[in-house]
Formats: sequence, C-alpha cells, structure tokens
Amino acid sequence: MQKYLELIKKYNFDPKFFLSFDGTKIAYHQFNVKNNEKAIVILTGKKEFAEKYVEIIDNFVKKDFAVYLMEWRGQGNSEKLLSDKNLFHSNNTDDFKNDLNHFIKNVIKEHNHQEMYAYAHSMGGAVLSLFAIENPQVFKKLILTAPMYAIKGLNYKLAYYLLKIPFILGLKNYNIRQLKEEYYTSCPSGLEYVKYVDSKNKEKENFCDSIGALYNIFYLVKEINNKIHSMKTPTLIFWAGKDIVVDTEFSKKLTEKNKIIKMIDVFGEHEFYLEGDEVKNKLFSDIDSFLN
Repeated sequence: MQKYLELIKKYNFDPKFFLSFDGTKIAYHQFNVKNNEKAIVILTGKKEFAEKYVEIIDNFVKKDFAVYLMEWRGQGNSEKLLSDKNLFHSNNTDDFKNDLNHFIKNVIKEHNHQEMYAYAHSMGGAVLSLFAIENPQVFKKLILTAPMYAIKGLNYKLAYYLLKIPFILGLKNYNIRQLKEEYYTSCPSGLEYVKYVDSKNKEKENFCDSIGALYNIFYLVKEINNKIHSMKTPTLIFWAGKDIVVDTEFSKKLTEKNKIIKMIDVFGEHEFYLEGDEVKNKLFSDIDSFLN
C-alpha cells in the first residue's frame, strides 16, 4: 500500500469546482495541465471518488498528458442532490452527459489542448460511450474499463420499465436499496488501499440508491444497447474476466460487430485497475500501444 500513499502525497486532491448547466456544484481535479498538447479526461464509476484513480492519473502524467478528473454529481466531492447525503441520486436521464459537456466547454477548452482523449470506468464508461456517440468530434480515442453496458443477473429492459412507473409518479427521491460496502479487487495491497481511502472519505460516500438514480442508470444501459453500433470514435475496451458487476459476455456480443471497438480480456475483478502489478503493467502497456 505504501506506493499508493506516496502517490496520494505527490498529487494534490483538493478539489476545484464549477457550476454545471443547472447550477449544481461539480468537483474536478486537474494535473500537469500547462503547455500540454494532449489531454485526457478520467471519469469514475458509481460510488467512487478521485483518490481511487491515483495510479491511473500518475500513468498519464508520466506520458505527458494533461489530466482531468470529474466527480459525478451526487457523489464524491460534488454536490449531493438530496438532504440525505448518503443517497446517490440523479434527477434526469441526461444530467451526467450534460455535466460532462459543461466540464469540457467551460473548464478544459480554455487550456487549448490540441488532442482530447478519455478514460472511463463502469458507469462512467456508459456515460462516456453515449456522449461520444452523440459528439464524435470531441475525443480522439476512448479507453473503457468494464463499462456498464449490461448488469450481471438483471434484465435491463424489465428493470427500466419497472422503475419508470415510480419515477413518473414522482417517487424518484425515495431510497430503493441499501448498499453494502463492496470491493471488487483481489489484490491485497489494492484492497488495503481502497479500504483505507474509504475510511478517510466517509462523508463523500453514498450507501443507498434512489429510485431516480437506478432508473437513470438502466436508461443508460438501454441507450447503450440501442446505440453502441453507431460508435465512430476509436475505442479500447478492457473486460474483466472475474467481473460480478458487469455482464461481460453479453457486453462483448453487443460490441463485437462494431470494428472500431477493440476489446481485450483481463484476468481480474471489476476494479482491475487496483489489481497487482502484473495486471496493471499489462493494462498500461496496452493503453500506451492504443494511444500511440
């Protein structure tokens, strides 16, 4: 775990903020920004915060990228949307995409980078994919780790339509389930680190999902299933061989016909960016090859 702690000390994780399209206060972090032609935007998964990605950040900084990380509304350092701060919530289906668009136009573009790339995990991968399909001119290439194109053990169509009823009836703020503290890495040092960071960030965590949050997540999944065939941005997807969150096999079949998408299997759990050095070194090597 010592390597992680040294990286946390190296990078300043005091967040900056911008006001999004509807006035919501969104947290972000930026590193190595000045005088860099290339920039990469990092987007986290659900129920995550910036410090979990410190090794990813370090890898891109070493490759002379300007690095930006945005924390999704309702989680991390960003503004919580309900009085119950432990409730992860979103009001509308396009809020995540609109936040990303606002971040790019009002924070990143002022630095005049010549090339823009993006890296996203899980839920962030689903949001980024839809954004790139609708805005193919923004990013030169995408890197996705275990993107949430399908959720293991759940029929996304059934879940979406079941949640749509209470959402339309105005019950979107209600708590629908209690989340357990779950960790998706088998590496002892990665597990020790993320538990340590969790203990330091209890006030940033979400322990429950609202009806609104889950409805909008299944909306994302539904839209991905309808639109992924039209992805025009070169994309590298890493699928986790031991993933218990994302339905990897279904997702691979969904994407395999789009030849602009390259896929690599990783022997690891859902958060394999926290796995051991063998997995991470291969991950970083494959990313470097793709970007170059």
